[in-house]
Amino acid sequence: MGDPPDLASFLASLGDQQVAIAREVHQTVADVAPELLPPTRRGTLLGYGAFHYRYASGREGDADLISMRGGSKHLSVYVSALEDGRYLPEVHAAGLGTVSVGRSCIRVRRPGDLDLSAFADVVRRAVEVGGEGQV
Repeated sequence: MGDPPDLASFLASLGDQQVAIAREVHQTVADVAPELLPPTRRGTLLGYGAFHYRYASGREGDADLISMRGGSKHLSVYVSALEDGRYLPEVHAAGLGTVSVGRSCIRVRRPGDLDLSAFADVVRRAVEVGGEGQV
């Protein structure tokens, strides 16, 4: 059986190295949080676990718990979940491998750089706490 349509179109937009990383991320999400499947495209993003958010300011919209975006030198993986007011990637940054971590973003340059066991823990925790600013 082939890839779901949105995953296939996302992978087709990436270079070979990023495809390998995206497949690692996809398989990890599928293994530990199958309830987030199937992934969906939102423009240049591939997302898992859509949710509706609303901020105290009244701004609201739709986002995904976990999403990916290709870049010129890396694949970005976003985790839109908070723990004690901090995004999960920054909370778990030390264990995520040879990656660059921003607030909600994990930037991965090469396949194997992301510690998939640690990332699986982040995915599990994201499912537990839900999306940031969720309604």
